[in-house]
Amino acid sequence: MTWLGVVGHALVAFGPLTALGALVVARRSHLSIIAVVAAFFWMLSGMVSAVLWVAVPGLKTEWFWVVPSGVLIQEGLRWLFFVCYRRAENAINLALDGNSDAAAEGATDKAAPLTDLSSSLSAGVGHGMMQAVIVFGSVLENGFGEGTYFTATCSSISLFTLLAFTTCFISIMQVAWMILAFDGYRHRSPVRVVGLVVLHMGSSLATVMNQRQDLCGGGLAVQAALMCLSVGAAWLSRAGISKKKRQAVD
Repeated sequence: MTWLGVVGHALVAFGPLTALGALVVARRSHLSIIAVVAAFFWMLSGMVSAVLWVAVPGLKTEWFWVVPSGVLIQEGLRWLFFVCYRRAENAINLALDGNSDAAAEGATDKAAPLTDLSSSLSAGVGHGMMQAVIVFGSVLENGFGEGTYFTATCSSISLFTLLAFTTCFISIMQVAWMILAFDGYRHRSPVRVVGLVVLHMGSSLATVMNQRQDLCGGGLAVQAALMCLSVGAAWLSRAGISKKKRQAVD
């Protein structure tokens, strides 16, 4: 591809999360830390999946084993990340309460700097950006030069274009899934947690369509639909929680 093609594909794949990172995450140091830690947890889930993949050689080519096991491992590490986040949040609140008690009379109480919405959004950016870099970054570096690449099963869409849009959709979904996960785990909502796993499983299984003859375009359409569903589910989840809080205040 030309330089313009490489830059264009990079903007498609990394643009949305780069914008979120610059406009939201980078403005607060604690949100940047959350994003970095979340990225580490995604890497850890990848390492665990790789170990399992190597440990069971007979199942390496069985997509309907590899994909569900990878999704469950990633969701297990997402839950573990939330547990660590909640403990850090409790420790910060205790420290702020102690400082408030020790403060002089008339001093105002400090509010905890962590909120579920900003923290989950930042964690989703870290999760999604790490996945985008690992999945698409290694492919994009081979994009310089004349011509482009097509696969035997997808002759209608360039490999770079296919992966750029797939990476874009999945990275946005990672943000939505993290918001949904925080809401589900915080409020002990089985519906949100099950919905999260179903959406993640559907997105991962949709990538298998890229391995079937001329189904890559359909796979992209499925990913786009699942992205809309994921963003909508995260929006409705936050709206429902906000409504309950207003009713409790009233």
